[in-house]
Amino acid sequence: MNKVLFIVLMSLISISAVSQNYDINLPNEPIEQITVHTDRDLYLTGEKIWFKANCFVSEGEIEHNLSNVLYIELYNRNREYIVKRKFNISEGNTYGSIDIPLEFVSGNYFLRAYTQYLKNYQSEYYFTSLLTIIDPRIPLPETHNGIHKSQVEIIPQGGMLHEGITSNVVIKVDDNTISKLDKATILDGDKVNITEVEVSENGFGIFDLTPENSKNYFIQLILNNNDTIVEPIPPVSENGVYIKSKISSNEKLIVDIISKDLAQDYNLVFKSNNFQTQEEVPIGIEKELTQFTYPIGSFNKGVNYILLENNNGDIVSYHAFFNSVNEEIDLKINTQKTNYSPRELVELTISPENLINEGFLNVSVSVVKKGASTYPNDIPTHILNSPQILASYFNNVDLVNQLNKADIEILMTYFNKEIMNGKYLSNLFGKPANDFQWITEIRDVSISGVVFNKRNNLPVANIPVYISVFKENPQIHINRTNENGEFVFSLNKFVESQDIFLCAKTPRLSDFEIRINNDFSHNFSILNNISLSIDTSSSRLIEEMFVNLQAGKSFKTEAGKKQPPSSNFPFSFDEPQITIRLDDYVSTSSLETAIREFVPAVKIHEERGVYSLSITNNRARTTYHYPLILVDNIPIFNVNDLLEVAPPSIEKIDVYKYPLILGDNFINGTFILTTNTKDFGGIKMPKGSIFLEYQTISPSYSFEPQKYSSSYKKSSRLADFRNLLYWNPNLTINNETSVSFYTSDHCSEYDIIVRGVSKNGNVFYKKSSLKVSK
Repeated sequence: MNKVLFIVLMSLISISAVSQNYDINLPNEPIEQITVHTDRDLYLTGEKIWFKANCFVSEGEIEHNLSNVLYIELYNRNREYIVKRKFNISEGNTYGSIDIPLEFVSGNYFLRAYTQYLKNYQSEYYFTSLLTIIDPRIPLPETHNGIHKSQVEIIPQGGMLHEGITSNVVIKVDDNTISKLDKATILDGDKVNITEVEVSENGFGIFDLTPENSKNYFIQLILNNNDTIVEPIPPVSENGVYIKSKISSNEKLIVDIISKDLAQDYNLVFKSNNFQTQEEVPIGIEKELTQFTYPIGSFNKGVNYILLENNNGDIVSYHAFFNSVNEEIDLKINTQKTNYSPRELVELTISPENLINEGFLNVSVSVVKKGASTYPNDIPTHILNSPQILASYFNNVDLVNQLNKADIEILMTYFNKEIMNGKYLSNLFGKPANDFQWITEIRDVSISGVVFNKRNNLPVANIPVYISVFKENPQIHINRTNENGEFVFSLNKFVESQDIFLCAKTPRLSDFEIRINNDFSHNFSILNNISLSIDTSSSRLIEEMFVNLQAGKSFKTEAGKKQPPSSNFPFSFDEPQITIRLDDYVSTSSLETAIREFVPAVKIHEERGVYSLSITNNRARTTYHYPLILVDNIPIFNVNDLLEVAPPSIEKIDVYKYPLILGDNFINGTFILTTNTKDFGGIKMPKGSIFLEYQTISPSYSFEPQKYSSSYKKSSRLADFRNLLYWNPNLTINNETSVSFYTSDHCSEYDIIVRGVSKNGNVFYKKSSLKVSK
């Protein structure tokens, strides 16, 4: 872990200012950070969401990810899950697709991603983004213009104004008013015009104000019909303490602590963008303005936090700032031309202007119908009132880098306001939610739980737990509970849902219960309702997308093709030394008789009505007692129950005469009985055993669009209409790199979007376009 030295610039800024020096040390506890890019952010029900996710530790070292499994969920504003999936992470990234069910109601949905390790923390640590999904069969709901109660919202930096101290003030004019706005001005209490505010097309403006305590201030909106709207600016605060910051032109972070309450002791706490403490600095407030100056390069890219805590550890004031310092990676996107015919080959060339120290870039490339990808060139108004969405938006700083300095300041003002107004702040900087209950999945998906004694409801330590998986290549694993009664299994190289059986080998007179931990998180961050932002003016776009979707399904030109799963690593045996098929022998009345008569090397022992098995290895001149017994891959510990299986329901018996080692478990040979029934031969299951369906890794899909490489295919009468012409989540660029794809029959404009995160954590984004016409 790096040790970062914060060099303090000593300067006399005013007679009331204090400056100090501090070393700041990064902690040793790694925190995973996740970003997710989707091929677009507007979808129809029945389409696929193609995505790429990056998972990296706090320093941005993508090649050193902790977890091998990413959890992705899609849920609605009522926190109801619609889709839950798991995907393998390889070399810090994963990519795949999610099918959108046809039953979706039109609206905004939340896509979030996390690892099992991140479940130790509050859900505010998860990545969460917003996707709009439309059911084109149902009319769009009416759009309610305006997201604020008043016609103009006014937000001072830090939430308050102080006499004689310059602060940024943000205004947001509602949608109804902005279309009529002629100009906006700031007035003092004497109705004197102080300054004019430039307001953007989506209603945002920002200005500096240095208030005097004796004056009131107003924002005046002058409309094009000569009407005026006047709203008061929040008054100057008479007490309290707050923090604000700004980044100077010479890349210095200037932190101001403004306080009316003097002679107070505090701790100034610096948090990185992964919420880890960089340093706690004790300070004494003796002046109304205390100022610190730091090199901005000492902070992580993205959002960083400054907390002011009292001696009890309570947060007195808070401020977040955005560090956009980034090694700029400029990409060039070239095509042979800008206008193409249907079914024509497009050669797309991507070349970096500068790789700096990166060596190579790993990018995703999306060519999508214009309008379906709403990556902003200005502030995305629909996310302003949801701190979790804002936080993840800032993590995708490739988007933020498209904004200017004023837009970023506006977003940060909203971000600070939203976090301070709710529980979000305490969740961000509180202790881990579950005291590190969840381990890192370093191999594959895992299943965990606790064994309890039902009589006293206490966990039971050192109990063998068995797990069996049945589909395709069966697996069986054995583990022991720890001192807290906990167990965990790794299920290797499985896809989709699997039928699983769990049981514990317990004393006969004991009554035990296995409780399985929820694999997906059920904790949700604070998410304000975000109304659907698509109105009837977008109806033509949605109609065209719907036609393309229907044509793709009818003519089977959809691009997703399922990939076969990778090879399994089951708990497998070599060929058994003995295989007995009972149909080859005279039928017997009991399994005990069949074993005694037909199965060599296996002996049945009986003592006071309790039966047991042993396997003799003549070559090794060794007899193994209490072998592992499996009935259709179900472990059986009671031989008396085994002998109740009727011989006609048995297909074969396999015997392994050699011992095996499975983890810490020594297996004294194996006796496997395979039945021809669906109920495991009617055998009595071990006490406390459970069956469940468990979701493992989602199968992968490759994007394989139509190709028109021959005149026969090009003249085919099968219609080809697509909203997504091309998707490549894993393209490596070192110098000039080319990809190719064919246009479809749909004549439209398309956005070409290239984005990614470099191995050094630098983000980049580039957008171009092409047109398809006849």
